[in-house]
Amino acid sequence: MDRRRLPLNALRAFEEVALQGSFRAAADSLNVAQSSLSRHVATLEHAAGVSLFERHPRGIELTPAAEKLLSSVRKSFDRLSLTLDEIGAQSTEMRVLRIYFAPSFASLLAVSALKDFRQLCPGITLDISCLTLPQHQSNPPDAAVIYSRPIISDKVINLLWQVESTLICHPDLVCEGPLDSSEALDSFLSRNELLHVRVDDGDRFSLWKQFAGVHGLRGTVARGLTFDTAELAIRYAQNGNGIALLDPTPFRPEIASGNLICPSPLRLTPGYGYYLVCDAEALEDTAVALFRNWLIQQFCKSDREAGQ
Repeated sequence: MDRRRLPLNALRAFEEVALQGSFRAAADSLNVAQSSLSRHVATLEHAAGVSLFERHPRGIELTPAAEKLLSSVRKSFDRLSLTLDEIGAQSTEMRVLRIYFAPSFASLLAVSALKDFRQLCPGITLDISCLTLPQHQSNPPDAAVIYSRPIISDKVINLLWQVESTLICHPDLVCEGPLDSSEALDSFLSRNELLHVRVDDGDRFSLWKQFAGVHGLRGTVARGLTFDTAELAIRYAQNGNGIALLDPTPFRPEIASGNLICPSPLRLTPGYGYYLVCDAEALEDTAVALFRNWLIQQFCKSDREAGQ
């Protein structure tokens, strides 16, 4: 049906009759004449092409079509009412969203971009946490960006980008030609510290071991420093101390300025990514939906690449 022809008054009349179980009770509730209410329902039945009520001496009964319509009508009116309440509340109070960010995502990317969201939505303020996200919470965040392997869940999940790791280091560490062979790379790595980032509670050397196995490296990689976050590892590397194996996405400004380089074309896709996670019900909240859409536009790698 053309949206311009939606019989909104008839839908409201239908909802009240269905909830009250009586035309008379619905008319009293809406403070309108019963004959007017009956005309509205007849208009809706004509538009839908089906009967919505079965009339009996003892009252009325909803048809299967009416039960289906009632569910949609109630949800739609509830959502409209909630949105109008939110709009009205914006002038008197701030809407606070609880957000969880993976630590490196927050410090390297999100914090510097949040000013744009605040300017776009000044009526929404953010309560941001980067502490460990518990599996079960009595007061969970409205949205979360997590570093994880692919997720199967009943939540709404968006992959912002799939991690693709490569070597990152200070340019002073590379004194020879291109590291385009396993022999050259083995020699280069053996002369430098390797930097590791702890993921979950697994083997702290696992990422470098994967990289060495995929590319046929023979030198030992189970050595060097381990950090809790990618930010700490990269700050150490910026001082000319060691080689990190990380996704270069968060470090594009440092690489573009020449403060860091990716000395080898070799890559590793370890199976992790940054995922945006929300409850489906939470997206009915206008503030949550706005923040989710903004995050996707800002950080979804496929969207950014499509716009370049």
